[in-house]
Amino acid sequence: MFVQAKCTNCGGALAVDNEKDAWLCPYCNTPFVVEKAINNFNITNNIKAETVNVYGNAQSDFVIERSVLVKYNGYKNREVVIPNGITEIGKEAFSGMSNIESVKFPESLITIGEKAFHNCTGIHKLSFPDNVRVIRDHAFKDCTSLESVHLSKNLICIGWEAFAECSSLKTIEFQNSLKYLCPYAFMDCVALTNICLPQIVEKIDAGAFSGCTALTSITLPPSLLLIEEGTFRGCTALKSITIPPSVDRIGVNAFFGCTALEKVTIQGHTHLIEEKRCGIDWYFTPVFGECPNLLDVQFADFPKYACSFPAFIDAHGPEYLKKGLCYYCGGNMKGILERRCTVCGRMKVRI
Repeated sequence: MFVQAKCTNCGGALAVDNEKDAWLCPYCNTPFVVEKAINNFNITNNIKAETVNVYGNAQSDFVIERSVLVKYNGYKNREVVIPNGITEIGKEAFSGMSNIESVKFPESLITIGEKAFHNCTGIHKLSFPDNVRVIRDHAFKDCTSLESVHLSKNLICIGWEAFAECSSLKTIEFQNSLKYLCPYAFMDCVALTNICLPQIVEKIDAGAFSGCTALTSITLPPSLLLIEEGTFRGCTALKSITIPPSVDRIGVNAFFGCTALEKVTIQGHTHLIEEKRCGIDWYFTPVFGECPNLLDVQFADFPKYACSFPAFIDAHGPEYLKKGLCYYCGGNMKGILERRCTVCGRMKVRI
């Protein structure tokens, strides 16, 4: 099995087979004793024996293959210091280890694998080194004691349900490198109160912040192009939202069930997706459905998408109708046998 080591001659970082007695450095072509090179790595990186053991026997804390940490055996340790030289934490390496309360990541780390820390219910905070670029699916899902996350300045993507159901999570410090939030990335983070997304985020995928019931403030960047289906569904504390002009499309049910929502400002000519296909059938699913308090809508294209704001229609439609105006948008009606709104084109409603 390969473990981290450091050449005793040139100091180059490398991976060696710890079952071998000797090895040849690929950098300076100098032969060395494997055990000495491993010890050299541990001493250089200040790795204490009681915290980390990178040897390949059954009692090892870390199981490392080349530069990937594939398994952790320190089931009783509260503090984990991952050795430098590790570039990836493998799938389920720490999954379910409720004993862990803190993790220190090495500067060499680039990728955190699928379910790497899933259900580690004792971790309270996380701070990622600058080289971390990818956090994969379910990596920290169900870390129920996690309260704060400081993300890497080179992070590009947060995976599917990466931090979902982290029920104590209150603070997320985003950096200006993140472009994509995958589906349900922060779903059901019920303690999260505010979000300020990085200035280069282009897409918030389906359900990314759905069920974040304490969320009161969302700041969307001018780079944002897509808000996908159900992104903020069920954010019941949210009172207002401003959609920047860069947003081209908002998916079905994106703000469905935001029961405290009172004001929406859409600054551009954003397309609101109102129908969803299921099999051969299409279903009407308004972007702002089940938002009973949403009576203040600022949107240049409101007439076209009036049905996406059912609470507004229910409040104002009957009065429009009494005045002979369009029930949906308040526009003038035209026609004799078939009366249609001159603004939104919808037919006259008869009640």
